Amino acid sequence: MRLNKTAARVIDLLELLAREEKPMTLLEIEKALEIPKSSTFELVYTLVEKEFINQDDKKFSLGVRAFQVGNAYSRKLDIVQVSKDILDNLAKECKETVFLAKCINDKMIYVDKHSEYADMSSTCTIGSSKELYCTALGKAILSVKSDSEIEDYFSRISIIKYTEYTIDKSEIMKKELRIVRTRGYATEYKEGSNDMCCVAAPVFDCHDFPVAAVSIAAPYYKMDEVIMQQFGALVNNAALELSYRLGFNGRSLY
Repeated sequence: MRLNKTAARVIDLLELLAREEKPMTLLEIEKALEIPKSSTFELVYTLVEKEFINQDDKKFSLGVRAFQVGNAYSRKLDIVQVSKDILDNLAKECKETVFLAKCINDKMIYVDKHSEYADMSSTCTIGSSKELYCTALGKAILSVKSDSEIEDYFSRISIIKYTEYTIDKSEIMKKELRIVRTRGYATEYKEGSNDMCCVAAPVFDCHDFPVAAVSIAAPYYKMDEVIMQQFGALVNNAALELSYRLGFNGRSLY
């Protein structure tokens, strides 16, 4: 099928402005898109007229209509359906159980599970819930919160020491989450139960809000440091890909 050149340039232009953190001049847009000056002028000012691009002096950025159209799309997204192929591919690659969970009322609620390629599936079921502080999924969500928000979270919940590894103090959790941000994924080593280990990463929407988390869960005896690093990279990539589908514009999760 032959693509319409003008339509393709409009999309390229909007994607360019979405990626750039600062407004751009006509010359910068022209060079970035490698199109003639006259074409750049017509495209930009047509989109300014339609309010898809905002003009401030001689610089241009995304306009309110671009936000409205993108927001309408994101409102119609079903995260479970949108993530199906991503999570299935992740489960196929790691050959362990993959979960998608949402944070609701300080609990991680499991909304999807892919275990068809795992030798031993996790016993967690869709619809069940777990605490944030003792799961990789929960720590992935906590990792994008400030220290004061983490302290507030610990002040309003009742801590249960599920195992000897369960983190039960906010100061310890804050140190753990600093490592999570640097590493790019959260881990759980027998913190919620004595037989499972997990790695997880947060999923963001178009407002840069953490709407969910993705995890890989496996029996603890299979998860040494090397495997956890490998799975951590995989789960980070999957969470970032899903975030992009939901309208996230960041270059990385952290």
